[in-house]
Amino acid sequence: MKVYYSVVTKVYDNGRVECNLDGCKSFEERPENTCVGLAGYDLYMDFFETEKEAKEFVQEAWTA
Repeated sequence: MKVYYSVVTKVYDNGRVECNLDGCKSFEERPENTCVGLAGYDLYMDFFETEKEAKEFVQEAWTA
């Protein structure tokens, strides 16, 4: 099993963005990144091989 770091991003209909490191989980293979459209926002879950990559993704989302 390998550890992957997940990042959850919410993109609200009004343009507001929330992005947070969700934690790490063990999987046999890297999970597929997913997107689900919900009432009022789209929810994205992205997976990274290192904590550094995940944190950089979060930092970019908050500064964009």
